[in-house]
Amino acid sequence: MQLPSGYAETDYRLIFQSLPGYFILISPQHTILAVSNRFKQALALPEQDLINQPVTAICSYFYPDAETTTYYQEWEYSLNQVLSQRQPHTMAVQSLAFNQTDAQEPSYWQGINSPVLSASGEVAYIIYEARDITQEYLLALQTKKTEERFAAIALATNDAVWDWDLRNNTVIWNESYKTLFGFTQIDTNAASWHDFIHPEDQERVYQGITQVIESGGKFWSDEYRFQCADGSYSEIMDRGYVLHDEAGVPYRMVGSMQDITLYKKTEQQLKETSDFFQFLADTVPAFIWTSHPDGTTDYRNAYYLNFVSRSLASRPGFHWSELLPPEERETIAAEWQSNLAAGLYFEKELRIRNAAGEYRWVLARANPKQDAEGNIVKWLGTATDIHSQKMTQLALEESYQRFKFLADMVPALIWTSNPDGTTDYRNQNYYQYIGDESANRPDFDWTIPLHPDDRTETYTRWMQSASTGQPFEIEHRLWHYSGEYRWLISRATPMRNQNGQVLKWFGTSTDIHEQKLFQQELQDRETWLQRLLADAPVMFCVLRGPELVCTFLNPQMERLYGNRALVGLPARNAWPEIANQGFLEEINTVYNTGQSFAANEYPLNINTGSAAPFTTGYFNISVQPLRDVNQQVEGVLCFSVEVTGQVIAKNQAEALAAKLQHETEKFKLLSEAVPQLVWTSRPDGIIDYLNQQWINYTGIPWQEGQDSGLLEVLHPDDYTFTMQHWLDRLSTGQPLELEYRLRNAAGQYRWHLARGLALKDVAGNIVKWCGTCTDIHDQKDIQRKLQESNERFRFLAEAIPQKVWTAKPNGEVDYFNQQWLQYTGLKMEELTEWGWQRVMHPDDLPHTLQAWKNSLATATDFQTENRLRRADGTYRWQLTRGLPMHNQWGLITMWVGTITDIHDQKTAQENLQEANSELKRINEDLDRFVYTASHDLKLPIINMGGLFEEIIKSGAFTDPDHAKLVQLFYKSLDQINTTITDLSEIAKVQKNIHAEKEKIDLAALTEEICLSIQDQIQSSGAQINTDFAAVPHLEFSKANLRSILYNLISNAIKYRSPELVPAVLVKTSIGPDHVILSVQDNGLGINLDLHKEKLFQMFKRFHSHVPGTGLGLYMINRIMQNNNGHVEVESKIKEGSTFRVYFRKP
Repeated sequence: MQLPSGYAETDYRLIFQSLPGYFILISPQHTILAVSNRFKQALALPEQDLINQPVTAICSYFYPDAETTTYYQEWEYSLNQVLSQRQPHTMAVQSLAFNQTDAQEPSYWQGINSPVLSASGEVAYIIYEARDITQEYLLALQTKKTEERFAAIALATNDAVWDWDLRNNTVIWNESYKTLFGFTQIDTNAASWHDFIHPEDQERVYQGITQVIESGGKFWSDEYRFQCADGSYSEIMDRGYVLHDEAGVPYRMVGSMQDITLYKKTEQQLKETSDFFQFLADTVPAFIWTSHPDGTTDYRNAYYLNFVSRSLASRPGFHWSELLPPEERETIAAEWQSNLAAGLYFEKELRIRNAAGEYRWVLARANPKQDAEGNIVKWLGTATDIHSQKMTQLALEESYQRFKFLADMVPALIWTSNPDGTTDYRNQNYYQYIGDESANRPDFDWTIPLHPDDRTETYTRWMQSASTGQPFEIEHRLWHYSGEYRWLISRATPMRNQNGQVLKWFGTSTDIHEQKLFQQELQDRETWLQRLLADAPVMFCVLRGPELVCTFLNPQMERLYGNRALVGLPARNAWPEIANQGFLEEINTVYNTGQSFAANEYPLNINTGSAAPFTTGYFNISVQPLRDVNQQVEGVLCFSVEVTGQVIAKNQAEALAAKLQHETEKFKLLSEAVPQLVWTSRPDGIIDYLNQQWINYTGIPWQEGQDSGLLEVLHPDDYTFTMQHWLDRLSTGQPLELEYRLRNAAGQYRWHLARGLALKDVAGNIVKWCGTCTDIHDQKDIQRKLQESNERFRFLAEAIPQKVWTAKPNGEVDYFNQQWLQYTGLKMEELTEWGWQRVMHPDDLPHTLQAWKNSLATATDFQTENRLRRADGTYRWQLTRGLPMHNQWGLITMWVGTITDIHDQKTAQENLQEANSELKRINEDLDRFVYTASHDLKLPIINMGGLFEEIIKSGAFTDPDHAKLVQLFYKSLDQINTTITDLSEIAKVQKNIHAEKEKIDLAALTEEICLSIQDQIQSSGAQINTDFAAVPHLEFSKANLRSILYNLISNAIKYRSPELVPAVLVKTSIGPDHVILSVQDNGLGINLDLHKEKLFQMFKRFHSHVPGTGLGLYMINRIMQNNNGHVEVESKIKEGSTFRVYFRKP
């Protein structure tokens, strides 16, 4: 054996023996020249027993006797193949018996004979290597058994199970494939599978599978649309598992399809619902937030963030209690923690600080959401701004407290009433006065403490004032805690709004019992005096001498001047009050002339001795001369009867008469001004006045004293009822109110509302009737139409499938349609007013009632979700809505609402949220996998290129086609490297969705790109022209914009027409909503009719004569989609293409 120069044969043998494997060096004559130490150990033979022996001689050492001949023939065949082909030859897998005990399982080996060529290219030696493949072999056997079991399972499953042979590109389907998709024949060509995938999904599915296979992955899954035999598409979930051989090469992929069409439809519906409620949460003018069971907030709506400042609410570690006033923070936070720990509903009015630093009142609520086991899984909270209402409430409370304080301090009974006359407040003095604390109750009957004789009159007068708005005043007796009835005077004045409507009555009741008794006493005394004065002059005095000295006066006269000591005083000194009234002069005249003086209703100043100054009284006076026995006048006798009361009464009567005349004229003036028909009558019902409107309406002239003509214009059908009602009121004095029809001057009957009130004197006798007739014909017509409208509404409400309800303005429900009754299984009377609460889930009742009361208070639309108990006892989710109906003055007349079953949507929504979370995690894992795999593959490719360079440099190739093979290798290596680079770029695009934007000079960036492809431009002779006059700069990610321009310009040159010099125009323009960057070329063009749907798909190429990966347009489209833009293409074959990239304006 010839050895390399410098090597001894011993060294060579030592090196061969030390090889770390099972090796035999064989001569071209099939004799053994050397054996590695591991091989000798396996045979358990010394080297001298093997060297120079035929290689077939060792067969008996490790092959079973029965198979020695077979293995000997295989050895001979393999060695001869190496000698003739000068190529390595791999022997069949063999079960060898060496280096094992009988108890061990047989081992499996793979033998390889490789030639060692001499300088002349002849086989100098053959190296045999034995490799232990026991594990791989047993694994292959196990895989085969697994595949057989898999085939059995595929026959039993309902899913479409497939088996794809990657080597020959055929696919096998189970029978369920036909059932699911309606096929009668199955095409085993894998390309047909690809063709049945929806065009919009083909590229994604293909790239997903390719990525898993090429990256050495095992698992693949995707959702896409698959075409059925009838041409429709089904949504499917497809999963696959990749099988690899012992060398790690993928050779097979198995999987199954599951029809998820129904699920996807439901998912889409739930997504739309979810999007709607997300929009609703961000637009509703209230705080909305959610938190974990421990109270950690995980969501705040836009109103919340804007109210308190986004920067503050987004700060790490932010807690909502920071917004509370410092002095209340600890208490409120502790209360929340208490409810949180106990899982109790939380509701509180509190103040929080807004973004401007102002504290505002809000109504905060939080409700726990529990799972089926009752565990809290989420807290849902809201907070409504009630600052204005709260400040108004506090101001009203303060005002009310001040009013109560003042009312309780005033020594009178003070009370207030509503416009309808119902009392809503009485001060403390009222309760103490009557000695009954029950008067504080709203249902207290205030007429009970009244004296029985005063009760009817007081109540009637009060209700008249309440209905007419006239001030109220009456004297009556009220029970006193001392056990007696005491006289009071009660007065009440209405408080009105700017429209004159009564808002509130304020009243007082003042004790006048002593004054009343004194008045009664005076009246009794006056009666006695009047009786006394009927027989003799009441007051008289005697004046004597020229000085008219008072020598006598009766007690009545004394009292008139305060019981002063008048006897002995001259008249001018005794009565200085009358010094300037001329009466003393009249007395002097009588004394001097002896002529009597008499006068009626003579005014004189009197002074009864009280602290008040003197007053004027009126007297019937007679002054007679007093003569002595000589008939000489020695004095005068003054007689007087006080008639002050009569004079005052007469004056008052005259004033009253004038006032009555004035009031009568004013009444007639007013009656002529109002649009109603006004009348008055005597107590017996005889009409004594009709205003001009009555005459104009009836066309019948009238004069006082003649018949009114009522019977002539009254509708015959209304006569009997009207007359019976009128005669009844004449006899009872009760207010008159009835509707009847009156004929107008045109002969038409119109409905009128007649009202009349009896005017009574102090004794309660009717002195006159006053009344009006108001035309209500139009209202009656509206009422009839409203009745018809209500009947139509009830008909429609019973016809629609939804549950319909109506409510009064105060919130009491007064109608449910039949669907409501059938759903609950209850009767109408059980549900109306507030009875509907019995069918609502207890957890939903508080927030539903609060929302309903809030809508009632604010006159805003009502909407909430809650659970209602069905007749079978199950609770189902419902969407409840209500709208207020307003009249022409904006007042609510009724509420109309519906209840819609959303139980299935709510359940599906919860399932969709879980599925969305899982899909999001899978997508993130796939993005990380693409990014990692593209980077991890770069180094092995670089190493492969380096190793191949070393082989080219140091190796000798005798194959005449070796240059072509090397070129093909380089081409494949470049293709792999380009694909990996593009995959890396795709991963970067996904990671750079929110890349920072900057202002980019388009001319400079284009020049930079042209420099990077200068060789390509020069070799093609391309002309690159730019026009950035419209938009010279763009706000965008520079890396992403460079990628867009680089791909478009390089593609324009790469796919140039061989017949033309490449001409590329890059320009900008401005659209309504976008800045447009366009790249136009005169190249080969693209057949858009054929490729338009696949234009931006991954790995799609439309000109195979030019190298490329088909990822450039995909990346451009992906970048623009991530930035709310898009790409449009115009192209014609052999004319060129124009790519327009649309950037949304800021």
